Amino acid sequence: MRATRVLTANALLGLFIAGLAAAALAAPTGGVAGPADARQPAGATPQPVLVAGANPVYPEAERKAGVEGSVLLACEVGADGTVTKLAAEQEVPGHPAFTEAALAAVRQWRFEPAREGGKAVACAVKIPVRFKLDVDGKGARK
Repeated sequence: MRATRVLTANALLGLFIAGLAAAALAAPTGGVAGPADARQPAGATPQPVLVAGANPVYPEAERKAGVEGSVLLACEVGADGTVTKLAAEQEVPGHPAFTEAALAAVRQWRFEPAREGGKAVACAVKIPVRFKLDVDGKGARK
């Protein structure tokens, strides 16, 4: 059985940095919904947990132009924790650099795989990657 989960890049990286054992599910809007269901049977991890990865690089031309956007990636994580399939499901129209940056970053991510009955299994996840410019204290974009 293959489950599809939506995990944000920030939520995944936050889990990596914080060293949490359980993954957080995220709504398609990017908000963190909370920890994995505590009622899961022993030996079950319903989604993979990011253990190594970096944020996508913000495309320079889009940064200079002040463009923001989100890309939704469909990703399959193999039983070994590597990304085995990756494709863009939603892109930012007219800005393919966002898609390229998101794909390049997520291809390098490594996961603790999902588990069923204590056995590592492949799992499909959806990963929204949001490109949002920071604003400094003077109201100017960095």
